[in-house]
Amino acid sequence: MKLLPARSIILLLAVLAVADCSSITDSSTTATGVAKFDGAYNFFFKYPSPSGTASRTLTRYLFISNGAVTSSDGLSSGSVDTFGSIRFQTPCPINSSTATWAGTMNASAQSGSNFGQGTYTCSIAIGGGSLDSWQATQTP
Repeated sequence: MKLLPARSIILLLAVLAVADCSSITDSSTTATGVAKFDGAYNFFFKYPSPSGTASRTLTRYLFISNGAVTSSDGLSSGSVDTFGSIRFQTPCPINSSTATWAGTMNASAQSGSNFGQGTYTCSIAIGGGSLDSWQATQTP
């Protein structure tokens, strides 16, 4: 039986240690994928009214967690993908139909400062056109 020199054994152990460390991740880095959008959001939207345009702000209304979109009233459901494309449904804000909200979420380099915007349509048309818009800003 031939014995390996001590240098060879140390080198072999070092290679094995490096190979085994490939599955270790650094949990201190910023969120990636859909998790980068996680948080609570203030929600602002416009809608047509008899006087022209009206708007409403709902504080801490929209919630995103691991790509799932929900709301504080429990009536919203949808998703956001890793590119920030968001789509969710709620009751229409001005009639008895369903509203489909779509847009883009943006991950800010500054923690807690994400934002998004888009448009919505109701299954019973409300005739607002470009007035049917929304914005979301992340809140602590």
